[in-house]
Amino acid sequence: MSKTGIWIGGGVMAAIIALVTALNTFTVVSVGEEGVTSSFGVVHEDPIYGFNVVMPWYSVDSYSNQSQTRTWDDVGIPSQDKFKTNMDISYTGNFVVGAGPAAREATGTADAYMRTHVDKKVLACSIKAGSTITKSQMFFEETTQRTMANYVTDCTNKYLLEEAQAAYVVSEVQFTDIRLDKRVEGFMVKTKEREEAEEQQKSDTRRANEKAQIKVQDSLAAAQAAENKRIERQHLADASFYEKQKEAEGNRALADSITPELIDYLRAKQWNGQYPQQYTTLSEGKATMLIK
Repeated sequence: MSKTGIWIGGGVMAAIIALVTALNTFTVVSVGEEGVTSSFGVVHEDPIYGFNVVMPWYSVDSYSNQSQTRTWDDVGIPSQDKFKTNMDISYTGNFVVGAGPAAREATGTADAYMRTHVDKKVLACSIKAGSTITKSQMFFEETTQRTMANYVTDCTNKYLLEEAQAAYVVSEVQFTDIRLDKRVEGFMVKTKEREEAEEQQKSDTRRANEKAQIKVQDSLAAAQAAENKRIERQHLADASFYEKQKEAEGNRALADSITPELIDYLRAKQWNGQYPQQYTTLSEGKATMLIK
C-alpha cells in the first residue's frame, strides 16, 4: 500500500474516532428528571438537566423528580387474628430535586435505590400497619384503609429522611383488590346469612306488632265510637227529660197562678154589657148564681 493510501486510511479512522468522541461528549436529560454524572468511581456533586456536554468517559444516571407509582400484586398482610389478607399495594412518590448525587453515591442507580430503600420499607411498614388491625375483615373498611395508608406514608418517609439520604419522598399509599383468607370468607358468608335471617325475623316481628297495634287501635276506635254514641244518646235523653221537666214546672206554675180573683178579672174583662141568664140552685139552703 502506498503512503497516500495509508494517509487516507489513517484519516478515515481519525475521522471516525473524532465522530464517535463527539457523539459521546453530550447527553440530554429528559424533562422532569435530573442526571447524575460519575467518572472513575467518583460521583460528581452537581446534577445536570436538559442538554449537557460531558466527557466521553462519564457515566450518566437519571433520577425522576416527577410523581411515579409502583405496585405490588397479591401481597399477604397478616392481622391480629393470625389470618393473612392478600391485597395490591401501590405507592406514589418522587426523587427530591437535587438529591440524585447523594442517592447515587450511597446506593447506586435510581432502580437500586428504589429496591433497596423505598420498596422494602413500604412493604415493612404495611405489614406493621396490618399488625394493628384486630380482624382481617376490617381491611375492607374505608377508615382502616385510610389509617393504614397514612401510617405507611409517615413510616416510610421517616425512614427515608433519617436513613436514606432524604433522596425520595412518598406522597400516597393505596390498598386495593383486597382478598380475604378462604376460611374468613366462609365465616363472613355464614355471619352474613345469620344476620340476614335475624333481620328477616325482626322484620316479621315488626310487621306482626304493627298489625296487632292496628287491631288494638281499631278496637279502641270502635269502643270510643260506641262511647260517643252512648254519650250522645244520654245527652238527647237528658235534653228531652229536661224539656219535659221544665214543661211540667211551667204547667204547675200556671195552675198555681189561676186564683178566683184572676178568674173574676178575666170574666169582667170579657163582659159584653149584657147580664147573663141566672139560674138559682139550692145548695145546703143557700142560693147560688151561675153565669151562663
